[in-house]
Amino acid sequence: MTQALQQALEALKADYATQCAERDRVNQLNAPLEAELAGLAEQHEALRVRMEAIAQRIDENRGGQRWLDLKRSIGQAANTIMDIRRRLGV
Repeated sequence: MTQALQQALEALKADYATQCAERDRVNQLNAPLEAELAGLAEQHEALRVRMEAIAQRIDENRGGQRWLDLKRSIGQAANTIMDIRRRLGV
């Protein structure tokens, strides 16, 4: 191996070591943040599951389609009442 090639290889190895050290420094700096983020993701998932369960219970309490039919019927009754009031001038 020529001296120029040897020098180029040594420079490349030094650059590689510098880059790896920077990567390791940043990874070490970010480790606590990544752990915190992972914990928050777990909390988020747990809350999502709880929210879904509560929403399901609400839907069950309302009776699904029966609730939609009730709301539609209320809307129709309100419209009928308003029409009668308007015709009677009340």
